Amino acid sequence: MKRIKLTICAVLAAGALGVLTVSCSRTEAAESGSLEDDEVVYICTGPKAKVYHATEDCRGLERCSGEVKAVPKASTHRRPCRICYE
Repeated sequence: MKRIKLTICAVLAAGALGVLTVSCSRTEAAESGSLEDDEVVYICTGPKAKVYHATEDCRGLERCSGEVKAVPKASTHRRPCRICYE
């Protein structure tokens, strides 16, 4: 069974014409039925990283040699972490 930690995330994107702020909530996404489309996952940017994680506190990220970044699930072409997604 998939466990989902309820978190609130914010994404800031700076453009040439200004700053765009987008915030999301897993709770709001679950209520609207668009959780899968808007789901935020965590990835390690290290050279050998191949999975995405449900939470930034996953023990699978402890050995990350790069940065841990929050990204939309739809934008990653990685497999799910075996620890997070039992």
